[in-house]
Amino acid sequence: MESNSGREALPTRVYGPTMPRPGQPGAMQFDGHNITEFLEEWNIECEDFGLTETQRCARFPNYCTPEIKETVKILLGYIASNWTTLQSDVKKLYWPKDKPKNTMAALDKLIKEAPGMDLNVYVLKYTSISEALVAAHALSSLNRVARLLDGLSEDLHRKVVRHCTKQGWKLSTQDSGTTDPEYDAIKSFILTEAQTNQTMAVYDSERSLRERTSTSIGDALHQDTSGQASAPAPTPSPAHTTLTPASAPSAGIAELTKQFAQLTLLLQANLSQPRSSSSWPSPEPARASRAKSHLRSLGS
Repeated sequence: MESNSGREALPTRVYGPTMPRPGQPGAMQFDGHNITEFLEEWNIECEDFGLTETQRCARFPNYCTPEIKETVKILLGYIASNWTTLQSDVKKLYWPKDKPKNTMAALDKLIKEAPGMDLNVYVLKYTSISEALVAAHALSSLNRVARLLDGLSEDLHRKVVRHCTKQGWKLSTQDSGTTDPEYDAIKSFILTEAQTNQTMAVYDSERSLRERTSTSIGDALHQDTSGQASAPAPTPSPAHTTLTPASAPSAGIAELTKQFAQLTLLLQANLSQPRSSSSWPSPEPARASRAKSHLRSLGS
């Protein structure tokens, strides 16, 4: 292709992610086990990095162990660069070490593990395995339904049997039903029950949350109301009174004290002196009498 200037244009290259080299972290390696699973993952890996079938065929030996690498290079599919033929060749060589998937043993194992498995996952895996077994004539349509029920809980098992009885489907050779069961219809019924259980679980969780929230709000309101009811009524503050210090003794008491002192001195003087023969009365007793009268008036 030529450009407007007459020069040939170079092809445009688009650079993307590079596939890990053999031996690098993340690189795949076939060791002779599970060839079917390895080829499935290898094809996906090659598609992600844009490898053609010819490139897959050329690179496949490099992603095997050294012993297997030598064997692969002498296979007809590798020599002809035919990826489809090469896949068939390696499967024929290494199928004894392949992990069986769709076998009766795998089905029995799945049924035993069903109680601890999500119901949707159980039905999905059972459908995949049993479909392959039915296609290989290793499992009959009637046994397919019967084995499906073996992995269900007792309550769901009873519901499915009741549903099949209403539809007139037989679940065994001695059943009173008249027609063979429809697997897809039974599977749909089971998945509906599984969805119902999930919906109920979500509803119960939300209801429990609502009840806890309502209880918390009710308790808070009750505590607030109780606090208001039990709070003591405010008592009016007492009127501010100013206490005046005790005043000094009144003038009357001071006078009385003075007179008591004088009376005491007078009595002592009279007792220490001889009685006078004068007929004139002494003025001191009269003063003492007036002091006693004044004291009584103050006490009253």
